[in-house]
Amino acid sequence: MTPVYLRHPNATRQSLVMGVLALISGFLAVVGWFNNTGSLRWMALALAIPALVFAYFFVRTATLRVRLDDEGVWEPNPFRLTFVTPWADIRQIRKSLSHGRVRFVGVQVVYNDGVERDITALMMQAGAAGSEDAVAAWVEAVREAKRAAKR
Repeated sequence: MTPVYLRHPNATRQSLVMGVLALISGFLAVVGWFNNTGSLRWMALALAIPALVFAYFFVRTATLRVRLDDEGVWEPNPFRLTFVTPWADIRQIRKSLSHGRVRFVGVQVVYNDGVERDITALMMQAGAAGSEDAVAAWVEAVREAKRAAKR
């Protein structure tokens, strides 16, 4: 089976926006550091904090994807590089809708023991343009990959 990669449809654009924001705030922090003296110089370093946060978001959004191959579902995890859920451990793949004020629609995995878990990298805000179609395509892609791996 050829590996299949699933990403958010706007991941590239969102990543570039975060990269531009990181560059702007980082540039302002560096310019403020070299062009000011005293306490203003140290206050300019406050702009380095958002620069680092935007840089993290840039890298995280650029690399956030799910890989489907013969072994199973490979997901990114912020605490480990990736982890895999073997196909044999997955009983069902379905669409999920989160609860709360801001609702998200995504792909949910149900394990053989009945435990349900959302694939975090494959979630979109419910009601956003194209979210239902993207999630339906992701669910079908995961189901097809599971069928192909069993062959």
